[in-house]
Amino acid sequence: MDESGRLEMGEAERASLLRVASSQAAEHRLVLRARLVWDRLVRGLSVSEVARMNEVQRSTVRTWERRYREGRALGALQDHSRSGRPARIGVRDQATVLSLSCQRPEDLGRLEACMTQELIVEEAAKQSVEISRSSVQRILALAEVKPYRERYYLFTAKDRPEFTSRRDAICAAYTRSYPADEVLVCIDEKTGIQALGLPPGLPHGGRRPAAPGLPARVDQHYVRHGSRTLVVAVRPDTGKLVHSGVFPSRGYKTAQTIQFLRELAAGLPGASVIHVVWDNGPTHASREMRAFLASDEGRPRRTTTPSASSRVGPTECSGGS
Repeated sequence: MDESGRLEMGEAERASLLRVASSQAAEHRLVLRARLVWDRLVRGLSVSEVARMNEVQRSTVRTWERRYREGRALGALQDHSRSGRPARIGVRDQATVLSLSCQRPEDLGRLEACMTQELIVEEAAKQSVEISRSSVQRILALAEVKPYRERYYLFTAKDRPEFTSRRDAICAAYTRSYPADEVLVCIDEKTGIQALGLPPGLPHGGRRPAAPGLPARVDQHYVRHGSRTLVVAVRPDTGKLVHSGVFPSRGYKTAQTIQFLRELAAGLPGASVIHVVWDNGPTHASREMRAFLASDEGRPRRTTTPSASSRVGPTECSGGS
């Protein structure tokens, strides 16, 4: 019917209804419903006029007029909650997917590097849980579980019992005072350094000096001369470089490390004992190295940094890396 349908409202109710009806940020459907109620119950327009102004059916105007009269609040303009389709993937199946995603593939007898969605589907099927890969993806996304992501982790003293003793040994080596005939050095290698050079026959040797407004220039062409390993020894008390050596990276083994130690010892003739701090490199703990340190010429005495803590050696922050 088209007769006036004004509804008595308080100032607060009118203001809240008008705020939604004129909003440019609220959902379109809520704004439209608020306009229908405003035009019908506040302005007193007929159902036909309201339907024509807002380009909706008359039945739509009557529906939201009735809903607002019954609720007398903006919540009456919201859709009713719906049960929807019953969940196909139950809580148990979701728990199975999450449990599998938090396991290691080797614990399940698999060779994959990480738990992929396809792997979770296969392992879930073994537990009588039939689920698709897309469903696994949604479950993992909802739980914010990313089994394919990895982050470096520093094992604590609880995880590595020898951490504390090796840490204390390093700190003691740095803080103790040494006799005049003993020296403490830190040694480290920087492997895989590219040895690049300019090709022969370039004008001006491939280099041009700096000029006003121009930096020095080097020809963009280069030739490779393999890679090199730089080995440095630094005194932590003074920060000075004691000895350095460059070796071909290909074939760098314990023999080259022993050669470096011999050269280091030759450069420190007044030191009867050389205390060495270095990391857990393979050439530092080999059988040949242990035999060299136990021999008569083994003046160096080593102290190895804790696992995953090689940066307690000063050379890690200088020539070593």
